[in-house]
Amino acid sequence: MEKKYKNRGYLKEKFKIFHLSDIPEMEVPLHYHDFIKILILIKGNISYIIEERQYELRPYDIVLVDAGEIHRPVINDKSEYERIIIYISREFFDNFTKESLISFLRSDGKGDFHVIRGNEGRKNILRNISEKISDEACRESLNGELLQKCRLTEFLILLLDSLNNHEAEYANAVSQNHLIMEIIRYINENIKKQLSIDDIADAVHMNRSYIMHRFKAETGCTIKEYITEKRLASAKKYIEDGASAKEACFMSGFNNYTGFYRAFKKKYSFSPKEYNEADLMNSGGFAE
Repeated sequence: MEKKYKNRGYLKEKFKIFHLSDIPEMEVPLHYHDFIKILILIKGNISYIIEERQYELRPYDIVLVDAGEIHRPVINDKSEYERIIIYISREFFDNFTKESLISFLRSDGKGDFHVIRGNEGRKNILRNISEKISDEACRESLNGELLQKCRLTEFLILLLDSLNNHEAEYANAVSQNHLIMEIIRYINENIKKQLSIDDIADAVHMNRSYIMHRFKAETGCTIKEYITEKRLASAKKYIEDGASAKEACFMSGFNNYTGFYRAFKKKYSFSPKEYNEADLMNSGGFAE
């Protein structure tokens, strides 16, 4: 039975904040979101897989996952797992400069830009801000959303400032599959072009049967499924930005509108034209 990555929840708001603490008993499958995700680990013995990389987390590490990136936590034991989860739409960053957003989310496959780790002094400051974010998320008041937005903006600015002043740094992955990394990087760099398995095999200098087998074994999906998922996420973003369904189809790399239409409706339960009118206010799903 083939595994397929699932989109765990939708986000129509500009942001959503959760503060969770539990002793997890389930294995979270690889999945992705259509929005940016930030995880602040408070306590727990947790590793984190993002695309082809795995990270060993420490308390108050900050995990950044861009929209469309396949990821999952790895629960290493039965100790308490406490974390703050923040879901953010790209629209939230409208008041940020383009350069600050790029420096904040450098998930281009060319480096380890997924886990931020502060030095001891900066970690205490980040901890205090994290606790304030959590407090505002739990508080019900008329000004609650505004206060949350202010705290979140303060947190993001502090994070960028920490990186710029070298008081925090990107942590390196502890393990990574270099072949899968090369395949994913090639796909991401050429996603808008016509991609074939033979093209990818030539790019990584491997036999096509071998890379198909290894990719499926390592990620749980086929190369073609992965390409389709990436293109659908891209097309959805184009539609949200005002492109027509046909424009989104071809800008995201599909070469056949009928195939795109079927894939989009199967995934989102709405046709591309219906999508902007759909009520997707629910940002539910397990906040892992």
